[in-house]
Amino acid sequence: MDSESAKTQTEQQTQHQDSPQLEDKENDLAKQMENLNLSEKEKKIQELMNKFNNPGAIKRDADSSNEDAKSDDNIGARRLKENLEFDSSDSDTEKPTVDSKGQLTIDGKIFNAKQSPNIFFYSNAMKSKPYGTYIKVMHQQWRGNYDRLEDDHSYIQWLFPNFYQSAFNSAADPLTHEEAECFKTNLPLAKTLVESYELILDFFGIRITNHTTGDLERTEGFEPRYKDAFLKYYHNHLRMRRILTHLNNVGFRRYAIKLVDFLEKEIYGEVGGYQKFEDDSKNFNKKAFEAAPLRKIANVSGAFPIWRLYGDHKNDEKRIALLAKNCFSKYPEDFADSVYFQNLP
Repeated sequence: MDSESAKTQTEQQTQHQDSPQLEDKENDLAKQMENLNLSEKEKKIQELMNKFNNPGAIKRDADSSNEDAKSDDNIGARRLKENLEFDSSDSDTEKPTVDSKGQLTIDGKIFNAKQSPNIFFYSNAMKSKPYGTYIKVMHQQWRGNYDRLEDDHSYIQWLFPNFYQSAFNSAADPLTHEEAECFKTNLPLAKTLVESYELILDFFGIRITNHTTGDLERTEGFEPRYKDAFLKYYHNHLRMRRILTHLNNVGFRRYAIKLVDFLEKEIYGEVGGYQKFEDDSKNFNKKAFEAAPLRKIANVSGAFPIWRLYGDHKNDEKRIALLAKNCFSKYPEDFADSVYFQNLP
């Protein structure tokens, strides 16, 4: 194989998308699943996950008509335009020191904007694309602006980058392994990541109660947030998957586990309720399920069955291999704890 062919093959193997093509992927998937000795149910869930990697498979709530969907899109576009116009000046946001070559030095390592845009964005040294907003502006001004967070589809890839190219924002760059390592080992970046997490949790009607364990609870007045973010706009289910993937990739796996546990309780009434629901177990707590505010999601095949893959408590080789595949990761050390947890009181 000549050098150009080898280069092309390497590039094809390392470039992932939110919506990977399914022809060869399905065959590759079947082989890998067989090697992992997964159960038939787990294989079906994995196949379903690949289906939902395809934007063409994303559908709005079955109860919404096409006309309703068009109306929502038009309203959202108008609201987004208004929000873009009213973003305040960036002049009062603190910027890091970038040298004359346009480089940042973090923990003795040199980063440039072209190769490490996610580090520059998280350092408040560059704006997101395409609309152009600093991360500090997002944190300081967007919290509670639920229309903005709902209507803008370009910020989520910058707040929670992963090891694949987004199919919904080509201006956002995938996370590199060097960037992921920097997120895990640099405390200021880790703290900024937690701010992003708190921002998006509030959008969903959730808040963190313990920064060491990642425990969660509902916010006050959570009902309208649950209704809009979870039950009305199903594209937020994909956002949830992106968030869970990112948490695993940058040293916050414990947060991903706690988030999945919390969602399982809100959907099925208890942690562990999903499997009982699927198995139609006599031990399934129907009373708790009927009181669960997100129980309607139990009937959405592309939601919790996928999310749970990112919050598995088990650390055996098979489960870590499955987690790595779904996070587009090649290295077990990607799931090491963040320095953030070494610096909490």
